[in-house]
Amino acid sequence: MARPSKKEGVISQFGAPDDFKDLGPGAFSEKKFTEIQNLRRTVRIPADYVSATQISRHPAKGAIGTDNYIDPLVLKAAAVVPTDELVPGAKYDVRFYAIGGKLSSTEGLRFLREQRSLQIGVPGLSIIYDLLKGNLPCDRWVVALDDRGHLFKDEFGSYRVPMIKQPIAASSAFLLGHFANPWQNRQVLISVVRIG
Repeated sequence: MARPSKKEGVISQFGAPDDFKDLGPGAFSEKKFTEIQNLRRTVRIPADYVSATQISRHPAKGAIGTDNYIDPLVLKAAAVVPTDELVPGAKYDVRFYAIGGKLSSTEGLRFLREQRSLQIGVPGLSIIYDLLKGNLPCDRWVVALDDRGHLFKDEFGSYRVPMIKQPIAASSAFLLGHFANPWQNRQVLISVVRIG
């Protein structure tokens, strides 16, 4: 087991710090879900965390294609209450699952429920990014699936799923995917389970 990080909020790290390599379309595994074990972390949510205002603490909104870009729709989606809200001071086991092949949102939710994962929405994904900056799957979209009733619905009637990409450690792009579209190997599912 690797040594725990000293970064505030991160309690421990599991596995060896290997690079997450692009193996090409659909080539991660024969399995639908493969845990990226070296990115597993235990985090403690800061005592001053407030779900309703977390997005305002996320790194500044930039222009599209620049560091720390936040799509304006994400700001609207932040007002939608996710199925589960993270609790200040609580500990959570955070894992990332690479997707092999194509995957529907329904299949992804079924898998996450089997893992006892919480559905954390925009606020939860934002605080996890803040705590794990530099320790997300590089150049992959981290997807926070939730039931359609807890997702932002755009002007075209499409349910939108929060997702964040970290091209480099100090940068992010925060956008919304489409619940109805299939997910592929450029996306990674986040699993967040309360452990204390």
